[in-house]
Amino acid sequence: MWFWGGLVIFGLILSASGWVLDMIVPGLDYYRATMQIANVIHGIAAVLMIAMSLGHIYMGTIGMEGAYRAMRDGWVDEAGPRNTTSSGTTTSRPARSRPNARQRRNQAPPAGAARARPETLLPTRFHGSRP
Repeated sequence: MWFWGGLVIFGLILSASGWVLDMIVPGLDYYRATMQIANVIHGIAAVLMIAMSLGHIYMGTIGMEGAYRAMRDGWVDEAGPRNTTSSGTTTSRPARSRPNARQRRNQAPPAGAARARPETLLPTRFHGSRP
């Protein structure tokens, strides 16, 4: 809902009304009433888009239990996907759960896997800046 409603629909409305306000639409008569309507539409769409983005941020951080931890760590517990589905049915494959420390220690790397060099783990903007 956030993508189609907040980004696509309101984004197109904001772009179109912004083009009218910037007077770059060819063949349009720019009367005072046209500019006032475009300004009202632009303001309402902007406020609704900001409200939806704040709601999206709220749901992704503190609105749903474990949402921020899942984004931070990249892992969810097995009950997470089951709790968010509306139908209550389970998926055909099991949820990926986070391994504990003992399981990570005992887990062998895949055959032929090379260890990552430390310089490949740095963000792009730091490449070449280390001595």
